[in-house]
Amino acid sequence: MIDKNITFFHRNKDSGFSINKVFQNFISALNNSRIIQYYLPSLGARPISLIKNLIFALKNRGEINHVSGDVHYIILALLGKKNVLTIHDLVFLKNSKNKIDYYYKYIFWLYLPVKCASIVTCISENTKREVLNKVNSRNIQVIYNAVGSEFICADYPEINNGFDILHIGTAWNKNLENVINALSMLSNYKFRLIIIGKLSEKQKDILIKSNILYVNKFDLSDSQIYNEYCKCHIVSFPSLYEGFGMPIIEGQSVGRPVLTSNIEPLKEIANGSVIYVNPYEIESIVLAFESLFIDENLRNNLILKGKKNAERFKPETISLQYLKLYEKLLK
Repeated sequence: MIDKNITFFHRNKDSGFSINKVFQNFISALNNSRIIQYYLPSLGARPISLIKNLIFALKNRGEINHVSGDVHYIILALLGKKNVLTIHDLVFLKNSKNKIDYYYKYIFWLYLPVKCASIVTCISENTKREVLNKVNSRNIQVIYNAVGSEFICADYPEINNGFDILHIGTAWNKNLENVINALSMLSNYKFRLIIIGKLSEKQKDILIKSNILYVNKFDLSDSQIYNEYCKCHIVSFPSLYEGFGMPIIEGQSVGRPVLTSNIEPLKEIANGSVIYVNPYEIESIVLAFESLFIDENLRNNLILKGKKNAERFKPETISLQYLKLYEKLLK
């Protein structure tokens, strides 16, 4: 049992709760009354926002500090204390607007934080490799994300009016356009595409032209998202880039077959318990969906493998790994 306070610093609440939600999965399992959580006061990456957040962190830092989300620079305010930095991905570099923006983020979001952190954790081996390709460090280890305890197994729904395909996310990396184009080639099967996330005008146009049946939902609560997993027959997640891939283990925990990309870290997280596709080739996605439509044995086999795979990501398992890490810091 840790006899010191563990202070978590999360990004500003207006930045979204996706990363914070993932952290709450294992924080709740720590079952430690000495946990303190702060949300940074300023939003964005402007220098004035960084300064305000650094001052806030300096005033509120504890003996053990853990920085989550994409506010890696907060580590600079924690020097002299025991601190942990978790890096989810390097998409902040991939989304840089120009060279100045790239090097600004490289220095304050990656290089200095990695060099100044007591320990860096990455949520996949792939993210660890990406970090080490840009910054040399000996204090990096992998601790996976934990799946939410609310994602419990549910009975597989009857296939009466066709398959409900749940597609999570509409950002560029979620590869929705290729999924739509693939499904438009399977008009001889009955299905409905359930899309979670706000659609762009371009995506709406593609959907209209595809002539496939779809439903769009967004701003859902955790319980509503869980219900969508329960109601679906197939989870669609053929992403182009991910730091981890939560929908894989969320879908598997509920007991649904998952279609995902044959890229890292999705291969690492799925560990052979899914049907893989080449996310850039529409024909590959077409064949995978068709196989899931026609082969009940395949679906059942993936469900069994998926449930076993999801066991690796239980909150209790992940929280124990972090407890050992905090204990190591105190030695």
